[in-house]
Amino acid sequence: MRRGGQCVQIEVGAAHARWSDTASTLTITCSRRSEGLRHTYGSHLVRQGLDVVRISRQLGHARPSITLDVYSHEFEEVTHADDVSEKLTATFAGVL
Repeated sequence: MRRGGQCVQIEVGAAHARWSDTASTLTITCSRRSEGLRHTYGSHLVRQGLDVVRISRQLGHARPSITLDVYSHEFEEVTHADDVSEKLTATFAGVL
């Protein structure tokens, strides 16, 4: 989240509590939707290149290993994309 032009960390518990309050006021069931939003947020952090420890803290996981268990497919995709990009750059550097 940005505040005053700077990124600030959002406490997961506080965000969830606020969402729960809002959802109950609007009579929205938030169990699946909030988990989907949280997972999308976590995937976005991985794709932005943040390290697993920072992502784990952002998501409120007790250990980075939990983050790796949940988002390992995202880390693999990012690594694969970086490898492909490096190989293409090396192969076509003189052509482009």
